[in-house]
Amino acid sequence: MDSVLRKFRLRKERRESEARQKLKKELFAFNSCVGHGFPSKPSALAYDPKLKLLAIGTKSGDVLVCGAPGVEFSGKQAGNTGVSQINFLPGQGRLVTVASDNSVHLWQINETDGHATLSLVKSLSGSSSGLKTIHACCVSLNGDQLILGVDGGSIQFIDILSFKLSSRVIHLEAIVTHAPEEVRSNPGNIIAVLQHPSAHKFLVGYNRGVIVLWDDNSNSPTHTYNTSQQLESVSFFRGGNEFLSVHSDGSYVIWGAADAARPKDLASTPYGPFPCKAINKMVWKSAKPEPFTIFSGGMPRASHGDRNTVTIMQGSSHVVLDLTSKVIDFAVLCGGDEVESSDFDDPHSLVILTEEEFIAIDLTSEGWLTYNLPYLHSIHSSAILSAAHVSNVPESFWNKLQEVGARQLSGHSTQDWPISGGYNNSTKPESHDLLMTSHEDGSVKFWDVSTTSMHLIYKLSTSGIFGFETHQSDLTKSQELEDEWPPFRKIGSYDPYSDDPQLGIQKIAICCQSETLVLGGTAGQIIVLKFAQTSQKLDIQVSSVSIVADSDNYVWKGHDPLTVRSGETNYPAGFQPQGVIQLYPPSLCKSLALQTDWKLLAIGTAFGYAVFDYHQNKQVYTKCTLNAPGGRAAPRRRSLRRSIRESFRRLRGRRAGQHHKAEHRGARTVEVKVEEIPAEQASTQRKDTDNAGQIEAAPSTGAGDNSSPPSPSGASPSTSPKHVEAKAEPRSSEDVTTSIARCIYFADTFLLNAQEHSATLWVGTNAGTVFIHQIVLPSGDHRDTESVTCILAKEIQLRHGAPVILVSVVDRTMLPISEPHVLEQGKSPDMSGGHQVVICSEEQFKIFSLPNLKPSTKYKFTARDGTKVQKANIISFKSKSDENYVEHDLACLTNSGYIYVFNVPQLRNQLKGNGIGLEASCVNSGLFTVDGEGFFLKSASEYARLSLSARRITRPMCTIGLAEGTRLPLCLEDAESGSAAQEQQPVTDAAVAERTAVANGIVDDPDVVLLHHNASGDDDSKAAGPTTSNDVDATGAPGEMVSLGTVKMQMSESSSSSVVVRNVTSSRTVVTKTTVSRTTDDGGTVTETSTDIQHMNTGQVRLSGSENLVPADGVQEH
Repeated sequence: MDSVLRKFRLRKERRESEARQKLKKELFAFNSCVGHGFPSKPSALAYDPKLKLLAIGTKSGDVLVCGAPGVEFSGKQAGNTGVSQINFLPGQGRLVTVASDNSVHLWQINETDGHATLSLVKSLSGSSSGLKTIHACCVSLNGDQLILGVDGGSIQFIDILSFKLSSRVIHLEAIVTHAPEEVRSNPGNIIAVLQHPSAHKFLVGYNRGVIVLWDDNSNSPTHTYNTSQQLESVSFFRGGNEFLSVHSDGSYVIWGAADAARPKDLASTPYGPFPCKAINKMVWKSAKPEPFTIFSGGMPRASHGDRNTVTIMQGSSHVVLDLTSKVIDFAVLCGGDEVESSDFDDPHSLVILTEEEFIAIDLTSEGWLTYNLPYLHSIHSSAILSAAHVSNVPESFWNKLQEVGARQLSGHSTQDWPISGGYNNSTKPESHDLLMTSHEDGSVKFWDVSTTSMHLIYKLSTSGIFGFETHQSDLTKSQELEDEWPPFRKIGSYDPYSDDPQLGIQKIAICCQSETLVLGGTAGQIIVLKFAQTSQKLDIQVSSVSIVADSDNYVWKGHDPLTVRSGETNYPAGFQPQGVIQLYPPSLCKSLALQTDWKLLAIGTAFGYAVFDYHQNKQVYTKCTLNAPGGRAAPRRRSLRRSIRESFRRLRGRRAGQHHKAEHRGARTVEVKVEEIPAEQASTQRKDTDNAGQIEAAPSTGAGDNSSPPSPSGASPSTSPKHVEAKAEPRSSEDVTTSIARCIYFADTFLLNAQEHSATLWVGTNAGTVFIHQIVLPSGDHRDTESVTCILAKEIQLRHGAPVILVSVVDRTMLPISEPHVLEQGKSPDMSGGHQVVICSEEQFKIFSLPNLKPSTKYKFTARDGTKVQKANIISFKSKSDENYVEHDLACLTNSGYIYVFNVPQLRNQLKGNGIGLEASCVNSGLFTVDGEGFFLKSASEYARLSLSARRITRPMCTIGLAEGTRLPLCLEDAESGSAAQEQQPVTDAAVAERTAVANGIVDDPDVVLLHHNASGDDDSKAAGPTTSNDVDATGAPGEMVSLGTVKMQMSESSSSSVVVRNVTSSRTVVTKTTVSRTTDDGGTVTETSTDIQHMNTGQVRLSGSENLVPADGVQEH
């Protein structure tokens, strides 16, 4: 198809210069960086006390490992299978996950170039390996086996070092030999498999209450414990002399490991005697002065059966943590497990994983306070409605914000974060970056996103402005409920319910220099706030702005506006309300713009837009767009047949116009109509004598469909063949969606003439209309008394009628005339002229020159790519090698999840990447920052952070610092050849070890070469290091001496084999991996492998690992 289009000159390929190609690599690079927030649908939890690392698995197959702030590793299981169980290999930086499809995966944290990553080492499929359905698992005492409780009540084993299913099986009959007769034949499924803490024994618990202690040394059961209730889980005490079992009736039993006849104590029901729900998990931890008992569930069925709880008991202290979502799992972090030996568990922290949030409790603090989370925040504690990002926040404002936020967090524990494994090697961030999220409950949260760890620094709640009570702290709630039984304490921040959905904040606009914040709400409330470091009593002034006039004959049948609290009210330090603007109709805010130098703000809704002077608290201008002209919409979907037909029509149009001047061959009308409003429409408007009409442009060329400005002698519309487009279908004037003021924008630019610049307002609607206003500001001395005037000066109607999503004015250097970019670059825009305006709709990009609004460039996005643009922004790209070189380009996100970057003003594609998938929630929630990053909600609770800039890539740079010898070497079978691959260990010779680094089959030292010899003929040496000779291939008959250069090998009498030696070079040290496959007389195949490290004198090499090998001359074994 491309060749056909190029044949008829409908598409031409433009090759960029080598210099431009090189520059693109310096500017653009698509990278998925890190995730922020809480993982969606968590399903498993594990903790490594030796390395102090926490692992979380999800139902979508994600595996997240966290340590100290800034230490984070992530991976994903193949096929999006869920993670049902996680087990760490303590102290080794490895973990094993069991997937929902019954496959088992081995993960390993590998360190390269000063940072570590989580890698999937090997997977074991349950269907192909003979592995039965897994119900429970644990790691053996030595960490070399995975003990699996499988379907049918049997025990299977996986050898972790080779990651193969062991042939050893403990059958059900052998395990329940001493169980009562009535349950011996059917004890139920295995509920728990638990390794003894100090001996080669493990517990096996069955659903119907049978528990067996199995001795691995004698390979027999030592004790069988019988309970009358359905089993839920088991847990050893420290030392393993005792354990407890918890049951479905809310009771627990303590057993002596050496006495199976009767329990040490009778069954106890903490919240009995009435029927209770099951205790899902319970742990008993020894401590001074008294032990801890912690469990989940067990609430009375009738009164509190619907609650999600975790109970903590220590002596007379007793609290029930009441959570708003289901408890997945919890872990108790003990100081005794983090040292070599200890007589006590000494628990210091409790971490709880629920479906919607992660909570950490300080067990050493009075009242068991919560930790302030450095990561894993429940960012969706109330549903996120919108977000805004600010780069390069001024240091003074940043410090004030942190100071006020620290006061809000004073109720948390002051202890250091307990999950402190690993080392954060990231450098100090270049700037302070702020991400603000607005929520359904009327709150706005301020997050520090300067590094890879997103943490909360300040929270603003607007519900108090409208008479709703703000949420109390956990400590206050605890004091109020201390007399209730059970002693509940509400904990966590996740709240799925809102006091009133009208409180929701839809749009955010902020100016960090003036410390001004404006919020647009769901019920048409616009709140203007200023930052203060002390609390104040304020009486909020309310201003009403009506967008729909009586003459529009529109009746609002929706909800009533919110009522602002009257009288003086005390507001805490932080952002404090200065005034509230109530729009009528009270519909949600669709767009918002703030200009603090002019002290103006503009608001767009589904009914029109308004300009408000917040300095004088008065309305400046309103316009209703319900009955505005131009509400036309072209079909959004265009078939291939229609596209081809229209392409040939355009071709015929060009040929028909060839009798005109050659430079205007195929001239066609640009799909834009620019109108200058006559003076009669407004008494304050100046008269403009220019006539409205069609603007013409020469046909575009190149892949970007770029158009160049027309010459003065261009053909007139009456003599030029017109461009045949898809037939426009008129929209109903009552269609509210076309009247939405989609984007709104302030700019100081040249609107009326090229000599004087003035304040302007640009409004883009869903009908493809752009309204351009001139704003007349009083002089500085009269700003307090004289009114601001806003005049509708010009109007652009895009003929394709697609919604306008971005308007941005740029100077001659393509620097946007907007506050965020000016602050980022630290310089003022060029106001000497040459301004252009970039207008992006969902289907096209257009650039017009100012002030005459002549189109210069156009890119038809939907017609070429078949998708629609949902988000767009002008981004500043700095060269990664030269920070003084900056380009300002257009980035956009489509409804299919693809991200593009186009240069300005040429509108040529510079970068394309598929970053976030196809989910509509991801696309609609996204934003681009001015420095080349993107934030997108990949689920309701988690942001995905990506980078389009080659210079700015925010990724975790961390290591875990494993001690030498702590990780057992793996010997994994190669998936393709079936050969065993021994994991390389560090070379023991100190001289060689200093100079040699062998990692992932790559030798970095030029004096060391890694040789792979694969007798089957497969090339197994693609990254073998420096080479000086070609491949050598020879075949030897049985009993024959084979010579390969300086290498000789005596073939066995019963073998027939081919040896390939690749990348032979002269070197002082050689790491040799040899794989030889030989065919025996009976037709079988024997594969043998070995790895040698040798010093060499003359470039000869010795092959080992096969029969009767003769060493080559001049080789010394190491």
